[in-house]
Amino acid sequence: MPNDVIKGQYQTLPTPTTIQNAITPLTNAVASTTATAFSLNSGAVSLGGGGVIPLALGNPGRFAGTGKKLGIRATGQCITGTTTNLTLKLYEVPLSVIVAAGFSSNNVSLLSATTFTGWNLLATSTARAINTSTGSWNFAADVQLAAVGTTYTMQGTFRDDINNLFDTDAAITAATSLVGEADANFVMVSTFSASNAANVNTMTSFELYEVS
Repeated sequence: MPNDVIKGQYQTLPTPTTIQNAITPLTNAVASTTATAFSLNSGAVSLGGGGVIPLALGNPGRFAGTGKKLGIRATGQCITGTTTNLTLKLYEVPLSVIVAAGFSSNNVSLLSATTFTGWNLLATSTARAINTSTGSWNFAADVQLAAVGTTYTMQGTFRDDINNLFDTDAAITAATSLVGEADANFVMVSTFSASNAANVNTMTSFELYEVS
């Protein structure tokens, strides 16, 4: 079914939106000028113990080697208290990395929010100014899993806008040697160029869908 929203670790609703308040805002106290992955709040609303839990496709059997296109979309709003740039990045996280990190005794993901060892960087926005102001942002990618021998390569394009400044479609950095749909796990990462106590970046939705 075209444009179906696929339920992943960030539980999505029948309409294309993520449960509100499930994603933890990145404040200056958390992120400062360090590249930081968005995390889930702990508790029932996050369907787990929280932490960096990638948006996971699972294994629907529709995308690996079929040519079908998977859409990834994130939206948010950034508020700053100083002259600063915002940069957004999209990563793919192999299942083996997630399994190796594991979970704490209270079910919090042990994936690091600031160290991305073993993650594949797919796309990076241009650093855009949001100077003592509020700016919205959108980040989207369309990817396919091409069969290459016994593994898969993730290929595709991305685009974004931050504070009404746009990056047009460009190629992602291909992620190679993937096992298939089980490796279609995604995390958004945010970076401020300058520190200020008022800086807050909030991701309001993060979703997967089939591109018709």
